[in-house]
Parts: sequence; C-alpha cells; structure tokens
Amino acid sequence: MTKIAMANFKSAMPIFKSHAYLKELEKTLKPQHFDRVFVFPDFLGLLPNSFLHFTLGVQNAYPKDLGAFTGEITSKHLEELKIHTLLIGHSERRALLKESPSFLKEKFDFFKGKNFKIVYCIGEDLTTREKGFKAVKEFLSEQLENIDLNYSNLIVAYEPIWAIGTKKSASLEDIYLTHGFLKQILNQKTPLLYGGSVNIQNAKEILGIDSVDGLLIGSASLELENFKTIISFL
Repeated sequence: MTKIAMANFKSAMPIFKSHAYLKELEKTLKPQHFDRVFVFPDFLGLLPNSFLHFTLGVQNAYPKDLGAFTGEITSKHLEELKIHTLLIGHSERRALLKESPSFLKEKFDFFKGKNFKIVYCIGEDLTTREKGFKAVKEFLSEQLENIDLNYSNLIVAYEPIWAIGTKKSASLEDIYLTHGFLKQILNQKTPLLYGGSVNIQNAKEILGIDSVDGLLIGSASLELENFKTIISFL
C-alpha cells in the first residue's frame, strides 16, 4: 500500500503563514503526491481548494448542510471551498470539546453520505495502556464499533493519547503490535496511519513498519522543511 503523510496544524499556525505554506507546498510537490500528502489547516488557514499536488482537508465540520450552528462550519461551506476531506474523532476534540461516540457516529454517517474522505482518529489513554494490551485492544475496538469499517473512503489514524504532543512516541514494538491488531479489524483496503509525536528523527523508522501505511503529524509539520523531509521518506 502506498504510504501517506498528513499534516495537522491544529490551532498552532498563523493564518497567513498557513496560506503561504499551502502555496509553497503546491510548488514543491508533483501530481503523484495528490493522494499521498494531506494538509489540515484550521478554518481561517484554508484557501479555496485549487491544489493539484496534495489533498486539502479540514480538522472539523458540523454534520449539517447549513443552519443556526454558531461558530461551526458545515458541508455547504466546504463544498464552496471544494474540500471533501476531514478529520473525525481526534482525541483533543473528544476530550476538550466533549465529542461523544454518538456524535462522532452522527458526523461519520453524515459525511459518509456526502462521500467525503474521512480520517477517523482513535487512540487509548495512558491509564488504559498501563492496564495491558488486552485493555488497549478492547478500548480501540469500542472506538471503532459505531462506524462503517467497509466505507471505501475511510482512513484510520491510530494516535495513542499519551504520545500526542509529549515528544514521546510509542515504541516501535508498541506500534507494531497495535497496528497488527487493528489490521485484523479493518478492511484490508483501509489505510492505517500512526500519529503521536512523529518527527523527522523517528518518521522513517515508523514508516518502515509494514502495518504502518502513513503518518498523521502534528507539531513537526508546522515547519514546511520538516514536512518535506518526512514526505521524502514515503
């Protein structure tokens, strides 16, 4: 399976720097990168999607076409921008914004109905990890049980919560074991990415694991040269 690199800017990228980054990345890449390189700015960091060398996505969207949803963006806004890719289930939205499993299912089903490419994020907390691998498997299985695992436009990103933003990635053995388990659950055509303190020092090693189909990268993607280096490992 072709390896993938995704940049998630979260809310850490200044607006105009984001715009410049997108334009420069387009100049750097080639058409064959379109399905292999993804960028998720915050909403103000987006541009109308005329990019041909990478896929532009959004970090969040509300599961309605339009309406009285103060502060949210909807599918109609994304259609105007010609964006059809989004993240769902990131641990920061689950924890900080209290997005429940039922709401994540509502989001998934709505955007599946719009034929969006969905990057669905899962991952266990440190307490669960410390209980052992059986507890991890049960936790991750529960996170996946409400979505259609045979949806053809699904990508799953495994991000152990205890590794996000901590500069402590999961060990290669942890990634190997967990991805091996998840591959048994997922459709064989569904890409499975790893995220959680990925950087230019560890990206190549992680990509070397057969069951890792790509990377979801946070802070290490904020500098374009770093992201380009990781792309070169694909």
